[in-house]
Amino acid sequence: MAFRKLKYKNVKGTRSGQTLRSGEIAVDETSSQLFMGDNSTQGGNPITSLISFKHINANHTLTSGEIVVCLQGTYNVTAPAGADGFTAMVINTADSGTRTLVQPGQSNTAMSGSEVHYVIWNGSGYNRSFNDS
Repeated sequence: MAFRKLKYKNVKGTRSGQTLRSGEIAVDETSSQLFMGDNSTQGGNPITSLISFKHINANHTLTSGEIVVCLQGTYNVTAPAGADGFTAMVINTADSGTRTLVQPGQSNTAMSGSEVHYVIWNGSGYNRSFNDS
C-alpha cells in the first residue's frame, strides 16, 4: 500500500496566506490543528472536515474512511462485502444493549463496554479486524 512520507519546514508568515500543494500537511501552531492542501484553498482544509464521523444507535453499514461511535441499544454495524482498500473504525462506548460487528466471511463480533475495532479489508477478507480495548 502506498504511503506519503511527511517532511516539514518552518515557514515565516501565516498559514492562511499560503496555498498548500495537494496532499501537503500543515500544522497551525496557534490552534494545534492539522490542515491538508488541495492546490487551491489558501491555508488548506482542516483535516477534521475530511473524516466521516458519525454517532449511531441503529443498524448501520460502514463506508470506507468512516469513524463511528456506537451509542446504547442493540443493533448491527456491518462492513460491506469485498471492498478493496476499505478501512473503518468502530468505537463502542455504550454499556447497555449489544452492538454486533458484522464482517462478511467472518464470525460476528459482539461489542459491549468500551472498545475500538479497526476494520480493514486486505483484498480477500477482513482478517485485520481487531479489538483495541
